[in-house]
Amino acid sequence: MDPDQNPYVLFMHTNGLHSLPYIQCGCGGPQERIAGAIRMRLMPASFTIFKTMFTFDVLEDFRLANLECKTSAYQYYQLLRRKTEPLAPQIVIERYAELRRLSQCWRWLKKLKWGGRNKTRESDGNTIGEVCTAELAPFCPCCPQPGVNLPDNWKEDENKCVMWVYRRTLMADGNFKADHIRQSTGDKDVWLSPGSSMLPHREEYAEFLRAAENIKKKAPCENSFRAIENTLLYAKTCDINGIVAIACPRHSCFAPGGVANLYRGKQ
Repeated sequence: MDPDQNPYVLFMHTNGLHSLPYIQCGCGGPQERIAGAIRMRLMPASFTIFKTMFTFDVLEDFRLANLECKTSAYQYYQLLRRKTEPLAPQIVIERYAELRRLSQCWRWLKKLKWGGRNKTRESDGNTIGEVCTAELAPFCPCCPQPGVNLPDNWKEDENKCVMWVYRRTLMADGNFKADHIRQSTGDKDVWLSPGSSMLPHREEYAEFLRAAENIKKKAPCENSFRAIENTLLYAKTCDINGIVAIACPRHSCFAPGGVANLYRGKQ
């Protein structure tokens, strides 16, 4: 507390960490406290008791650093500690877990903003977090889309030589070495918007795999080294053994909801 009995809050900005007194208006209740912080371009690490806050600038700066420079959250936080205490960064308080959690929320909010999820829409009645399947994934802007970049009477075009312009082409390919290590947290991870972008909904995809028929193909030749059988094996340390995707061959844009995980290699 400062001399005026205002609590100190740790603010994380692009130039380091700063412990400053925080004065807030309590007229509107808890929800107004959160809205007031957001209006000041501050993202609290907890929505109950404000002890740590991140500025919008630092969250966006880390997003771009991770996107372009491949900077991990650990490296970025070490940079902020070095900016705060250049001679002794190890004495700076630890807020690495908060940075990881808030950066995920920040990406999620950015996707909702880009997808036009500002408030409850009258068209579907869903709230901000209730998105439809593949709603937040943009489709290829150059491929033909009726009602978007095609004339209303494109089906009535009598010129057969240009019909290929209206044809949409897709291709599929897979990466059978994109392993994902099984997390120790199990089902404790919170999925902010499953199935809203490139990957399908986890539960719906699992239900499809349980109902799908497994067609076994016989090897066309004698394979004493069991190469084909080994491609169907999976390690216990990995919960995902590959990934397959459907994309536009003209412009290499992934199709919304067209990316799926593989659990047994090329099966």
